[in-house]
Amino acid sequence: MRARWEGDTRGEGIANGSRVAEGIEELRRLASVKNWIAEEPEIHLLPHLRAVCEQANSMFALESSQIDQDGAFVVEVRPRDQSLGLGQIRAAVLCLIGQIAETGTYIRQRREPLSFEVLTGVVGDSPFASHGHLLILRIVGYDTR
Repeated sequence: MRARWEGDTRGEGIANGSRVAEGIEELRRLASVKNWIAEEPEIHLLPHLRAVCEQANSMFALESSQIDQDGAFVVEVRPRDQSLGLGQIRAAVLCLIGQIAETGTYIRQRREPLSFEVLTGVVGDSPFASHGHLLILRIVGYDTR
């Protein structure tokens, strides 16, 4: 048995995630639609991210932003407190993402370098036309080792 965490004695869970599979598939399908990712993330996303980072109690300082060759909005933030653990960083990132999240959102953490891939969008359950945003949130100045 391969342990899933320290102290795991079962090696398996109690159910599958099929309950949300349809919503995941819907977002995956939209992510592949030509030109689904909206233009001008520096207008639509950056002001919200900047406002959070400029708050007195913000855990992050906004370092930079740019649009990469694939249309992803790459934003670099630096933790204000270098003693934070990875769980605290992740929790703060989720709060930051919450400021720009639409009705459907996928988040994937990568470790080296520490970053979060975020696909979020309006998936058809809104008065607005379906569209998405692709954000790569890089955590700079943080050692994951």
